[in-house]
This record gives sequence, C-alpha cells and structure tokens, in this order.
Amino acid sequence: MLGGALNAPGVLQLTSALVTIAVAVQTMRIPAFAGRTAICGALLSAGAWSFGAAMDTFPFSLEMKVVWAALTWCPILALPGFLLLFSWQYVRGEQRRVPLIWQSPHWAMIAVTVLITLFNPRLHLMYADMKLKSAGGPTTFVHGPWFFIAVTYGYVLILLALAVVIEAISRSSGVHRRQYIGIAVAFTLPWVANIGNVFNLFRLLGVDATPISFLATGALIAFLVKKERLFTVLPVARTVLVEAIPDPVLVVDIGHQVVDANAAAFALIGLSEPIIGRQLTEIALLAPLHGLARGEAPPAELVLDADRRFEITLVPLTHGGRQVGQMLLLRDVTRRARLEVKLREEATRDSLTGLHNRRLLEDVGRQLTRDADRHGQPLAVVMADLDYFKRLNDHHGHQAGDRVLQAVGRFFSERVRQSDYVFRTGGEEILILLPGAHRDQALSRIDGWRRDFAATEIDIGQGRVQSTFSAGIAIYPDDGRSLDEVLVRADKALYRAKEAGRNRARLWETEGQHG
Repeated sequence: MLGGALNAPGVLQLTSALVTIAVAVQTMRIPAFAGRTAICGALLSAGAWSFGAAMDTFPFSLEMKVVWAALTWCPILALPGFLLLFSWQYVRGEQRRVPLIWQSPHWAMIAVTVLITLFNPRLHLMYADMKLKSAGGPTTFVHGPWFFIAVTYGYVLILLALAVVIEAISRSSGVHRRQYIGIAVAFTLPWVANIGNVFNLFRLLGVDATPISFLATGALIAFLVKKERLFTVLPVARTVLVEAIPDPVLVVDIGHQVVDANAAAFALIGLSEPIIGRQLTEIALLAPLHGLARGEAPPAELVLDADRRFEITLVPLTHGGRQVGQMLLLRDVTRRARLEVKLREEATRDSLTGLHNRRLLEDVGRQLTRDADRHGQPLAVVMADLDYFKRLNDHHGHQAGDRVLQAVGRFFSERVRQSDYVFRTGGEEILILLPGAHRDQALSRIDGWRRDFAATEIDIGQGRVQSTFSAGIAIYPDDGRSLDEVLVRADKALYRAKEAGRNRARLWETEGQHG
C-alpha cells in the first residue's frame, strides 16, 4: 500500500530520517566526548520526527494520523532538550550525568503533550481542528492552545542552547570557533523552517519544511566531523581548566566583588566563610589583598599562619575592549620556599657547575615523589652522561674538562623550568628531575636538548670543542615504586643508549621490552 502512495514530501522526510539516524550511529562510534549521548539523542529525535512527519503523507485514516501526531510530539520536544544539554556539556567539557530529578520536568512536559494529542478528538487542546487535504493526503491542522504552549517551550530551549553556543563563539578562535559556528547553523536551520510552518510563512512541497531541513543539519554535522574534526578536537572549557588548577583561583569584578572561585580557593578559605558574592575586603583571610580595592598593587607573596606561602599573580580580564575584572592566582610555593631555605642553610650546590649536588637529592626526591602521588602526575627521571669525557680530559687536560662541565651546568640551568631540578651526581654524570613530564614529553625535551648541546661550541681556553651526551629516562611511578628503583632503571636506559652508539636518549620502557 505504501509503495504506491510514495510522494515527494514523504520520500524527502524518510531520507532525512535515514540520514540523521546514520549520522547518530556514526557519532556513537567516535571515542567518548562531553555531550556525545546528548547529540546522539538529538539526531535520533530528528530522525524520529522526520519519520513521523512522513507517516502523515501516507494514506492512513484520520484517527491513525492522530496517533502518529501524538507519537511524533515526543521527539519534537525531546530534540531541543537534547540540544540544550549537548551545547552546555560540549562547551563546558562537562561529562557528568544530569540528575534524574532535574530531567523529570522536561520528560513530564513531553508525556503530557503526547497524552493531550492522543485525546485531542475529545479535548481539542492541541489542535482545534484536523482534516485531510485530500483522500489519503497530508493533514491540515488548526492549532489549539496547547500547541502554542508546547512550541514556545521548545523555542525557549533552543534559544538557550543557541545562547550557550554563541557565547562560546565570542571567546574562541581557530578550529573551535569554526566548530561552534557550524553547530549554531545546524541548530538554526530546522527552527527557521519550523517558524515558517507555525506562522504559515512558507512550506516546502506543501508540507512542514522542518523534518526535511534535517537533511541539511545531518549533512552539515557529517561535514564538520570529517573536515573540522568536530567531537575529536575538543575545546577545553574555562571551567575545566580553572578547576584543574591545583592552586586557588578567584575572579573579582571591577568593583572587587568575588564572582567566581575554584575548588582550591574554597578549600583555602574554608566552607564556613562564603566567598561568591562577597567583597574581597570582607574576607578576613585575604587581608593582605584588601589594598587591591584601593588601587594598590598586590604583594609579591601572601603568607598565611607564618608558614604557608602563596605567590600572587594578577591577570586583568577584558571583554569588548574594556576591563571587567581581575583573576587572582595564588600559587602555593610553601614547599619551594622551604627548599630554598634549606638551600641557603646548606652548601647544596656543586661548586664547579653551579648545579645541585647529592646532598639535596634525598629531600627534593622525597618531596617530588609525594607531590606526584598526591596529584596523580608523573615524575620523569633523567640520567645523562657526557660522551668520551675521559678522552677529552686526556687530550686537552683537566682544565678543559672543567670548562666543559661548567658549560654543561649553564646549558641545563638555562633550559629547565622553575619546577625542575638538575644535579651533578658524579664526575660527568647529570641527574634531571622533571615533575609532571610524561614519557613522550620527557623524551622530546631531552632529545631537543641533546641536539642543541651537540651543536654548541665550548671555549676551553686553548680553542673550541663540541661535546655530546647520552641519556636514559625512566618515569615515577610507572617504572618503579620508589625513586631509587626509578634511578636504577634510568641508569640502565643510559647504559643502553651508550651501547647503541652514544649521543642519544633511551626510555626505560624501550629497554624493558627487550629484557
């Protein structure tokens, strides 16, 4: 029966259903990302809406078409809800599930709408009148009061979703900006078509153009996935970044009222004293910062309880070319300050190279491994050794060797971060500790330094020479449960680098795979 009743609108609507469902299935195959379930729900809802609209073009009875209309209202209202959820999760990088109690009003609205439509022949709330344009053809609807309530509800949700995306467009750039613009266009197309249908402005082939417009939406999302790496090159939202910072962060507006703070800031000030909405000058713990409200520069350090020390970084926040507030980053430097005191109290630097010596290694190593355990971050351990150093000493003399070692000390000191440590542990042996460096990052940094050092000419007084070093890399805690174990494995990786011809770096993992 349906084969003989196929018509252009119905074929387009069925095609739209197939396209959007296919895009949903393809999206589910992409590795998990924030908002994946929501966007797949939106695409499946669009497909179901298109399918339901297609059923209205087939020669069913008016009673059957009422049933199809009622069932179709489920995806019609589910779609904007999914789009709002997707835009919020994708833009903010939020992957937590929405509690059921927050979802309940939305699904209740959908259920009520479906029931009102099913009982429309009695109530006439959704449609004041329904009649077939021609025998077996599409239905003509005269909208009732609940229709406009349901449509307004859907429009409010889609406007909220668009507002989230448009705000993201204003503060993004590059591929992320193109992604957001594409998402905004994909959101907008069906609702422009829907407004045209609701207010009798335009239709396509005599029927509602909204389901057919999902063809363009599905095609656009497929294009964005393929060409603009949508859902694979993900924006890291401000909220995620700020919350990931282990140090306290506060945002104050132009009137120095606290408008945002991360978890570390709440922990520092304590839950007993509210933060958001208070003037900075009202937070007693931050008394040294109260001068900001009077236009004074912040102190270099904030000292709490005569023990905890925080470096203060003040970042102006601008919007539309004008300053709207400031971000205060309080970097906890307590441990670093303690180590600096210890450095001043003891002779912990090698007199020749200026690098740390073994006397500091035990304390620093213990602290860095604790930090790595607490924050779930790796600690890269690098054992480096100058190649053919004995030959250089024998040929040019010990004074030339000393100058090379001094150059090595300057070379590494100029390249490491403030959080890194470099030790001279023996004659020509260097130990480097790189907190937070993953395996590939550590290898990339050491390889870069190795190439730079090999290209460096060193003045030894009687001419200039070039030298190289080999390095072995191991990672705490992946390669050992203690720093001593990791040091042994880094040393073994160094030995393999020497065996392989020198002037190269080796990871312990590579060596471990070979026994």
